[in-house]
Amino acid sequence: MTDPVIDYKRIGAAQFPSPYLRPVGGYNAFLAADPRFAAWFSAKRGRVAPALAAKTSGPVATLSCRKGSGLTMIEPLTNPQPQFVWNGGPRGTRGAIQFGTSGSKKLTLSGGALAVGVDRFMACIFKSAGATSTKYLARSTVGVGDMLFNLGAAGGGSQPNQVFFRVSSGGSQAIINLPFTPGEWCLAEACWVEDTKTVWLSVNGGAWASNTNAGAVLTQTDLVMGAGLLTTTDYIMELWPGYANLTDPANADARKVLKAYAKDMAGASV
Repeated sequence: MTDPVIDYKRIGAAQFPSPYLRPVGGYNAFLAADPRFAAWFSAKRGRVAPALAAKTSGPVATLSCRKGSGLTMIEPLTNPQPQFVWNGGPRGTRGAIQFGTSGSKKLTLSGGALAVGVDRFMACIFKSAGATSTKYLARSTVGVGDMLFNLGAAGGGSQPNQVFFRVSSGGSQAIINLPFTPGEWCLAEACWVEDTKTVWLSVNGGAWASNTNAGAVLTQTDLVMGAGLLTTTDYIMELWPGYANLTDPANADARKVLKAYAKDMAGASV
């Protein structure tokens, strides 16, 4: 089935029959209002603290949520703070967050926790020059019941430039990976389906890939953005944690809005 033609400036209920979608305001209003999205962390100057002047880059101590959820991503210590790069985003006109070379630069969820025992998803718009080692887009505390959403290499290093999504009990893990294109802005969507113990992954709106492990569990409620071996050639533009199985046709409206946003705002090849 062919997706409908989308008017990115005015997305109406005819295309996306969600009670949360506004006929005026398009995807911004949808993403901010829809309760399936627990938070929306966007690399925009007005969301970053300390405050920055226009066309200015600087450290990120706080990244506030565009949904007004009360959740924030923070790093109070100066050394691990990532950088907001005012022209690091698509077309050199949008901001992006650069996590540097130390492997410790990160932002951590504050103001609340993510729910467990439910379906969960992560969606991220990112760009990387390439990945041969672990580069986290987002993760929980590493350990029993964790969630890892990262870039890296598969096949013992023979397959670089992969997106991975993993949920693990420590001894048992559900893990899946798909390739991404280095140097291009990409949309990665990952889901954890609680009942079936299945992880799902899609890159740039493509076909879903999955892996199931009955022993996998997701019990960690925290969230970290960045860390790992990200370098100055790796950028994150948007990050959405949420509560839904995006592979379910009932949630197709949410997925189509994510794809529309990634295409229009980041130039992703969705």
